[in-house]
Amino acid sequence: MVEILRGIAIASYRRRIILGPLAEGDLLATQALESTKYPAGLQLPLARNLIGAMRSAERFGAMQDDRAMTDAVKNGTFNGAIHPISPITGLCAASAIAGTDKPNTAVPVCLSVANQAASMDAFEWVGEALQLGAGCAGLAALHCVIAAADAAVTAGDLAGAGSLLADAKTLALRRDVLQPRLEAYGAYVAARIATRGGPEVTGNISDALPWGESLSQMLAFATDNKLRKRNLISMPRLYQLQRLRLSLGRNLKGQSADGLLEFYSKPPAIDVWRRDPVDAIAGTMADRTSLRLSRLRTAAARESGVDVFARIEDLQTGKIANQLAIGGRVLQSHAIARLPDELLDKQAVAFRNVAPKVIRDFRSAVKAAAAERPVAGADPNLQSAKLNQLERAAWLIALDRHDLPTVMPRGLDERQPTNAIPNGVAVLTFYLDNGMFHVVLATKQKSTYWSIRTATRVNGEIAKLPRAAGDCRRMIPIAKLRLHCATA
Repeated sequence: MVEILRGIAIASYRRRIILGPLAEGDLLATQALESTKYPAGLQLPLARNLIGAMRSAERFGAMQDDRAMTDAVKNGTFNGAIHPISPITGLCAASAIAGTDKPNTAVPVCLSVANQAASMDAFEWVGEALQLGAGCAGLAALHCVIAAADAAVTAGDLAGAGSLLADAKTLALRRDVLQPRLEAYGAYVAARIATRGGPEVTGNISDALPWGESLSQMLAFATDNKLRKRNLISMPRLYQLQRLRLSLGRNLKGQSADGLLEFYSKPPAIDVWRRDPVDAIAGTMADRTSLRLSRLRTAAARESGVDVFARIEDLQTGKIANQLAIGGRVLQSHAIARLPDELLDKQAVAFRNVAPKVIRDFRSAVKAAAAERPVAGADPNLQSAKLNQLERAAWLIALDRHDLPTVMPRGLDERQPTNAIPNGVAVLTFYLDNGMFHVVLATKQKSTYWSIRTATRVNGEIAKLPRAAGDCRRMIPIAKLRLHCATA
């Protein structure tokens, strides 16, 4: 009976990790909670404790995180002693805490889980708990060694991190079973180490990144994993995106489809980074165009000019990010450090003022480099080395667990996107969608939406406008064309 309870708890935890936010309202999760209530008249304290521990994991599986954490504290142990469900109950609680504004409090929980699991020979949870702990704070067996190396990088101990990672590689070679998932995590840690030290970058930094090989190894597993030439989804975030794409056009298990599309159209939140940075990077780099396009069509169906205007902008921003390193995170690192306050919104300025030290140090280095006056006869290699160090710092920030705001291109106000339009100006926006144009005429005060289904003729008419404005030998793609017209 205890093994059955433990099995249900494990299944609930794993399902939540795989589904992510899609677990909210999940029918299987809610049915599990309903069908495993305390039996009427049950008086045995140990039995109630075990069932309560299982239900704590079930609540985590159903995204009832507050109750999951409360129940974990109450039922994680029995009279101060651990039981077979203790490690998984603690891991559920720690995972829930990772998404809060006090992730540090998950660290002692993770350490307890690791100790509990080791004492019960449940070694599969030891490394997982330490990885989560390394992601939530600077903490000072294969999975454990890699997690220790990850934590050492965060603590600034590069020598120790390199030694631990070498030990992990040696250990991996001795095992009879391949561990591609752990190898991907190890490659992520190796990339972090390379951005902090290793060989100096020479020449054009884009030609051969010192961390490029490690990054490629990680991405090969995260985004291009194959078995017998068949593509496999190896990351929870990518599975969630694929599941959502297959559900477009209808509600998903009682959840608002538009709400889910809005959530998944954005990069993964900080709790994903704390739990699994490889998953977070895969989700950041994933193409979410189809989700954004579905949001645009939803707004068009309501004929909401303001929402269509904002979602066309979101589509274009996403297309830019898809072409950039790590889904645009390297660009955001540069922009956060370089742009003056007047070109950032209030939230971005506030983030920069209280950002982690590594980001503030990067900003200081950028300011110092900009203030330097050119010196006649200066060694060009020295100047190139300084620029390369700044680029290394941008990659360091992009790979680390930071919740970076999108500041380039500057986003529109989500509530009032037309506020950015000056008085006396109208913006006429076209978006070509499968042979049909979505069109919005927007001013600061009013937005009007309509569609044009005979797109072939309109396409040519739009192309004439930039030609009339001047030399346009390099035509702007129609989907990215925005025309500014004086209001009548």
